[in-house]
Amino acid sequence: MFLTHIASLLCFLLYLSTTRSLAPRQSQREEELQIVLKSAAGVYKDASKNPSLSKTVIVTGGNYGYLNHVHNLKCWLDRIGMKFLVFALDPKAHKILSLDKEMNVFYWTGEEGVDEAPTEWQSSQFHVITNRKKEAALGLLERNYDVIFIDTDVAVFRDFMPYLLWNNVNYVHSVNSKCPQSDAWDFRRSDDEGNTGFYYVRSTPQTIKVFSDSYMATNDPRLNKLDDQTIFWEVIRKSSDPEIIPLPKCKHFDEETRKEIEAANPAKKQATTGNYSAMVTCHLDGCVFSSGAPRGLGPSGSLKANEKEGEAYGRLRVALANKKETLVSVHANYIVGNHAKQKGLDDHGYWLATKNPDGTWGGKCKEFVPRPQDVSMHQIVAP
Repeated sequence: MFLTHIASLLCFLLYLSTTRSLAPRQSQREEELQIVLKSAAGVYKDASKNPSLSKTVIVTGGNYGYLNHVHNLKCWLDRIGMKFLVFALDPKAHKILSLDKEMNVFYWTGEEGVDEAPTEWQSSQFHVITNRKKEAALGLLERNYDVIFIDTDVAVFRDFMPYLLWNNVNYVHSVNSKCPQSDAWDFRRSDDEGNTGFYYVRSTPQTIKVFSDSYMATNDPRLNKLDDQTIFWEVIRKSSDPEIIPLPKCKHFDEETRKEIEAANPAKKQATTGNYSAMVTCHLDGCVFSSGAPRGLGPSGSLKANEKEGEAYGRLRVALANKKETLVSVHANYIVGNHAKQKGLDDHGYWLATKNPDGTWGGKCKEFVPRPQDVSMHQIVAP
């Protein structure tokens, strides 16, 4: 009996020591995150460019298998004078990225481990990684930071902030389309979902609720085998708490806009501006922010049965000319696999990352020179 009591006491003391040691570790990680956030927030390397963005952070995330794409995105953001935060999703990625003193890096852990190897679309690890990114974005929203999330396989050609900042609009997102033939994308009914590879979200109770609901939905047996984009759009399209107000195009949500919405939906009046509990959204132009244009050029991407070689990219070139616009970003969407994505970007001149002499990624970035046939699509920004 005495030995039993001694054993119980020892177990209890061990429990206390464990719980007491966990708290400082969690506190230390929070301190580390706050330090990294302070360094990464502000969007521009030149803080005087827009001081109002001091609580806004550009975020990406990836595992060791996609470090080449992390460095390519860094080349593009460096080129336009922007800073960002990388959420490393496995220990090896964190260790290597932390060696780059120009990188703001934080190791975002979770209950389920992330493999180091490159993942492919619809694999179980792909779902783990994409949902981990959504969890990280939620974590920043809960800390009162606005988030601009950009996937690592995105090329960014010029400043995107003028397209994102609209009064009282909480969520601005790209569309899962290479370059739609019509601007009439419907938030609830269009076959193409919004794309989670490029979005801006403000920290509000409404956005935190939607992102939290989306993250919790990963435990739903009907949804937990799906990627973050599918789950997120399943949740947001059905959300009634908060109510979603999708604008037909990005603009300020003010009294005039509210009246326009009420006139179009007289049976469903929205609350007045400045006193509403809805989440207001708008979608970016699917040609200016293209999700998938590099697909279909040689072996770098597969083609739909009715799509000719390079058709999507040719359509993009014509559409931008008609809009008198130039590209802001291109996402290597619809291309499966790390190396295929890299080749899809490289085929168009969008791969700027290089290797160091020791074979690791992170060498001097290449200069961006548009292909002759693409000059009209690009507003050349001096690096």
